[in-house]
Amino acid sequence: MFRKRDSIEAIDPQSNRDRGEPPVFDKEGVLRRMMNDHELATSIMKIYLGDMPRQIRALREYSEARDADGAGRTAHSIRGAAANVGGERLRKAALETEEAADAGKMDIVREGIAGLEAEFLLLKAKLQEEWFAEHKQPL
Repeated sequence: MFRKRDSIEAIDPQSNRDRGEPPVFDKEGVLRRMMNDHELATSIMKIYLGDMPRQIRALREYSEARDADGAGRTAHSIRGAAANVGGERLRKAALETEEAADAGKMDIVREGIAGLEAEFLLLKAKLQEEWFAEHKQPL
């Protein structure tokens, strides 16, 4: 879910860390995981951005069908993909959704999907701003 503090983070990215929240995008973490291979990271980010809307749609479908197993597996995939591209807040939201699905709390899963979508859009904007623009790459 987009919150007022998201606009504050745009002005002062440190503000999130001061509250103990993970950043929207952990650029240093991505570079560490990719062994500083910018080309590899760019390729993975492009694949991620193309695939994530499909995964969120699948999560919504599992949620509507009240399929806790499918929702849990999909939330787990979203969590792993977000971690791979440094989407720490999306990773955290996906973990919470996965845990709710694993506990059979499908109402919480359904409520969490809008937050996942919002976090994905924030991450997409951050990737454009902090990665693709810097590397002169189109999305």
